Amino acid sequence: MAMPTSYNPPAYKYDDLHNESLIRLINLEERRTSKPSQGYEFSTFEIGKCPLYRALSYCWGEFEQSEIIICNESVVRVTPHFKLDLIELESISDFRTWF
Repeated sequence: MAMPTSYNPPAYKYDDLHNESLIRLINLEERRTSKPSQGYEFSTFEIGKCPLYRALSYCWGEFEQSEIIICNESVVRVTPHFKLDLIELESISDFRTWF
């Protein structure tokens, strides 16, 4: 089900990770199987207790051109290449993982 055109989610607020043993991951499998119209889901884990994940090199912060993705029902601005990477990774049916 697509989101209504009047849907205007707030900007994502990054919570402080508090210490170096925490990591924030995005779940591609959850979006692919249960709620593709609701966007992605960020989750925070302790490094020693997180699910297996793969890293995708990415630069967070301000940049000239940006695209919008939805995470935790909020707007996250990312580079166009990062958005394309997420879409490509989602399309690989046997690629079920966290990033």
